Amino acid sequence: MLGDIDVNAEEEDDMIKKLAKKIHAYGMEPVAILALETSKPLIYIGGELGRFFIFPFTSIISEDFAEKTEKIFLTFEKRPNIEKLINILEDQTKEEKPKSNVAPEQASTEPTTPQKKGWRRYLPFLSRHK
Repeated sequence: MLGDIDVNAEEEDDMIKKLAKKIHAYGMEPVAILALETSKPLIYIGGELGRFFIFPFTSIISEDFAEKTEKIFLTFEKRPNIEKLINILEDQTKEEKPKSNVAPEQASTEPTTPQKKGWRRYLPFLSRHK
């Protein structure tokens, strides 16, 4: 029965780290931190609304998917877990070091276009150069 699902601390940490890794892969740390900080007071209510609107459809897909969804709701409706996720994301942004400049003798004479980072690289119509 899905009402009997419990999530232990190890599973919670694993889910938080996987989510942080996925957010980092897309370069969305600042946006995620902003969204998490602003929605922190309503986390529990959001979890309950998610259960009400989303959960009935997850059992149609499969019982296993419904169980995973319930574990996600249980994990991310707790404020300490949201704080852990925010801290991991902040640490990831601090660990990234800016790339050092290329030595003048190695620099090419051709103008280079800056590489887009994160989700912006999937939007070809956005360009920074004129």
